[in-house]
Amino acid sequence: MITFVHEFISHSVQRSPEAIALQVKNISLSYAQLNEKITKVAQAYASLSITCGDRIGIYLAKNQENVQSIVAIGNKLKEMFKN
Repeated sequence: MITFVHEFISHSVQRSPEAIALQVKNISLSYAQLNEKITKVAQAYASLSITCGDRIGIYLAKNQENVQSIVAIGNKLKEMFKN
C-alpha cells in the first residue's frame, strides 16, 4: 500500500516513467524526470549538512521546484540519512 508521496512517485517511475507527473502552464515533467530532480534537491540539502530534525523554510510560489523541494525534504532526504 502506498502511503507517502515519494512512494507514489517511485512506484510511478517503475510503472510509467514517461507519463506526465507534473504540469505547470506549458512545462511538464515525466515521473522519471521529477524523480531525478527530487533526488538532486535532496542531495543538495544533504550537502548543506541538513540532518533529520532540522527545520527548513521554503517560499511556496506555484512552481515545479516547490513540489520537488517538498518531496525531497519530506521523504527522500529522510531515506538518504537511513543509508
